[in-house]
Amino acid sequence: MSPSIQTALENLRVLVVDDSRTLRKVLIRELTGLGILNFTEAENGVECIEKLRDAQFDLVLLDMEMPELDGLGTLEAIKSSPELRDLSVIVIAGSDQVEKVVRCIEMGAEDYLSKPFNATLLAARIRSCAAWRRVRRVRRVIPRTTCFRDRRYESR
Repeated sequence: MSPSIQTALENLRVLVVDDSRTLRKVLIRELTGLGILNFTEAENGVECIEKLRDAQFDLVLLDMEMPELDGLGTLEAIKSSPELRDLSVIVIAGSDQVEKVVRCIEMGAEDYLSKPFNATLLAARIRSCAAWRRVRRVRRVIPRTTCFRDRRYESR
């Protein structure tokens, strides 16, 4: 793994959202194994939204089936908020929830994992999100330009 990706992982702020304390602990163990030490837990979608309004996060690991506000409703709230819509979300769903997963991806989820999740896939998807997050930050700093026949035009 490149040093820049490792640094991106170490600086990643992750919100782990699942009503199962056991699954949250398993996810946190995997995050820690990747060098991610900045994480917060939420038990349901309502708590997730509250925590997202109170602190900055780079990634949400979001379970689909939860009480109070399920993953679909939580994702809808995230993606409809101007302050939160650019947040990376990885949905975690049972293999029987294909329609919900498709809907989540259409709504803007970065990716998904099926339960029970594979730790290697989780690591790859988190590394991918960290890399894309880094690219997005660089793009905000450097103005976009389009090169056409040796002329540069600012994108709007």
